[in-house]
Amino acid sequence: MTDYRKAGTAATQADSTWLQHLARAAALHLEGKTREALQELERSSPAAAEQPEWLAARSQLLMELEQYREAAVSLRRFVELRPEDWPAAYNLGVCCERLGDGPEAVKWFQRAATLKPDRVEPWVGLGLGLLKLGQVNQALDALERAVALDPDNEAAQLGKAVALQLRGQGQAAWDIYEKLLQAKPNLEVALTNLTILAVQAQRVEEAERYATRLLEICPDSVAGLEGMAFVAFARQDYPTAIRLCRQLLERDPDNPVYHYNLGVACQLAGDLEAAARAYQEAQKRDPQATDCWVNLATVWHQLGRTKLALEAYRQALRLQPDLLEVKYNVALLLEQEGQLEEAEQLYAQLLQQQPDWAEAWFRLGYLQLQRSDLEPARESFSRCVSLRPDWVEARVNLGLILSRLHRGAEARQMLEKALEIQPTPPEALEALAQLYLESGDEDRALGLHEQLLELGRRKPEILYNTA
Repeated sequence: MTDYRKAGTAATQADSTWLQHLARAAALHLEGKTREALQELERSSPAAAEQPEWLAARSQLLMELEQYREAAVSLRRFVELRPEDWPAAYNLGVCCERLGDGPEAVKWFQRAATLKPDRVEPWVGLGLGLLKLGQVNQALDALERAVALDPDNEAAQLGKAVALQLRGQGQAAWDIYEKLLQAKPNLEVALTNLTILAVQAQRVEEAERYATRLLEICPDSVAGLEGMAFVAFARQDYPTAIRLCRQLLERDPDNPVYHYNLGVACQLAGDLEAAARAYQEAQKRDPQATDCWVNLATVWHQLGRTKLALEAYRQALRLQPDLLEVKYNVALLLEQEGQLEEAEQLYAQLLQQQPDWAEAWFRLGYLQLQRSDLEPARESFSRCVSLRPDWVEARVNLGLILSRLHRGAEARQMLEKALEIQPTPPEALEALAQLYLESGDEDRALGLHEQLLELGRRKPEILYNTA
């Protein structure tokens, strides 16, 4: 390494005036007059710019004044003259980091760590720099080196916790944050990240505890407000959730997630008009958000605005064609609008994708029955009954279809089972009574006819058969 004394002697012989400026600048700096010290230093002759001591002093003053670009110029020249000086490499990394040049900062922090592997500062700088570049595993390696050198170094511990959090090791990060809070109960970064972790883990009590503390020390904390909004949703306190979502929107009016969450809160609170407005605001800012289109369609559906609901559902399907629940809702709306053929086709498509969907089989069978396509309707309701044996409506419809297909024994069995499960509709009783009559079981037929009369079903054929 270069001998500073020899360098100083040579410089003094060439031009000693820069040393006088350096001395006066040092005195001004000790008095807290950093800017005046820099002005004094820069009165030196151009030859001073080749002196390591002068460059080191200038870069230090510039960094204190947050003039990092000029500080980096001096530091680069310094490390050319003193390539083994690790503090200069570290400070150059700091300047590059402050100037937003992450890769260059990491390069110099790495050089400082290589030159002085037993100092914690370069490893912390390297680890944090790598974190910003998204190189989480490498960052964790560097930060663990820093923690090993100085277990009490707050920046190293925080950086390690963040790296663990980003790697999905939430509990390990949680433990470090908790330990840091023992020493500093109001450490904002730890409280913020603990709130985020608690929300991600759906830990309501912890989220409330950390978010409350965070908002006490930082009332405008977005993480704190988000944490309390999560708590309000979890506790079904939708008025509070609405208030918190609106507070978040005051801070970030163009955030589509906040508009969407406000829509959810309003929808769950029963204010469908407000929910629709919130979802529409979310769509303006993120037209590709499928969930938002689905929720808006649901709200329009609940409000009876069928055409708007269909349009929103179809937009959701354009974005994500495999949304089977959305296709089912579209088919229901088409039924409601009288577009029965299109609805039937859509139910059939759904059942090709998900053959065990009992409700879709029921709707398909109902539409087939409406147009008297009995055999396909029989098959559809048979699938319903096989999937949900206690579904009375499906059994009744299947029994009626079997009766119309002149399969009396099967029809009787199906309707009798429906009657065992729960009281069946009068239409099913009529069909079963007629089947008993046709099979010669007059006693059971008479009992059902009398039951029908008690229900007020005084149709001529029922009166005749009873007589």
